[in-house]
Amino acid sequence: MCIRDRYKEEYQQMKFQVMDVRKLEFPDNSFEAVIDKGMLDTILCGDKSGENAALMLAEVYRVLTKSGVYICISYADVSRREEYFAMENMNWDVVSDKIPKPVVSKKSAGGKDISKEEGKDFHYVYVLTKKEGESKAEAKPETKQPEIKSEKTRETL
Repeated sequence: MCIRDRYKEEYQQMKFQVMDVRKLEFPDNSFEAVIDKGMLDTILCGDKSGENAALMLAEVYRVLTKSGVYICISYADVSRREEYFAMENMNWDVVSDKIPKPVVSKKSAGGKDISKEEGKDFHYVYVLTKKEGESKAEAKPETKQPEIKSEKTRETL
């Protein structure tokens, strides 16, 4: 059952649309926030992953208002996402946090104990705020790449 069918009665005021995230059908500056729960991760697991991730992020950036926020919830830690958030033509302030996953079961479908697998116990939440003014391509040469900061310590990771 698709999400639209599952919630059509409960949330009648919501409009569900299907489209390609690499070519969104919304005008520029349409949204104050975009929430991504696994879309970037999914794209990065497919063919032409780097190219498709760049197209997706460019579209997210385009549809956000001047100081809009992109919230990305990912399985990947900072070392595996920072290059995508620092792409040319996008100018973000980036903050990240590591959130423990809820424990439903400590056994995989095959019966293997997965409770101690390294790095598997967290989701990573990235909050990217579109900086006011120009994109990096239009910015002055002294503009720095975005620093990804930890929400808890506010230190550069």
